Amino acid sequence: MARIGTALLGVAVIGLIVTAIYKTDLPGAPYTRSGDIHEMTFRVNTLSLILGSLLLSISFGRSETWLTFRRTALALSGLVAFAVVLQLMTLHKGAPYGLANRFFCVTLLCWLFATALRLRTAGRAAMAS
Repeated sequence: MARIGTALLGVAVIGLIVTAIYKTDLPGAPYTRSGDIHEMTFRVNTLSLILGSLLLSISFGRSETWLTFRRTALALSGLVAFAVVLQLMTLHKGAPYGLANRFFCVTLLCWLFATALRLRTAGRAAMAS
């Protein structure tokens, strides 16, 4: 499960680079190939990030080093999933999509930073012993 979660985060990293390269289409403007690629990679990235964070959070329960962090990771992963649902609900005209997108970004960054800090702490403990 952890390997699949890690692979999904790797897919998201590559996808985020592709998303950054291709410009999105402005609302009301004609569709372009660049906009289509941007939109497609956005969907792949989002799904990869949600599933990757969830699978890794679940797998934290299999290691004594990570067991204490599992509940926090699952809660943050759940917030990421909720933020995506909220974002999808604001895809229609006049909805606060920008706010929902920023909420998604903040919750995802919280999961990533919390996991990175825990990884750093676990690495230091392993090196000390």
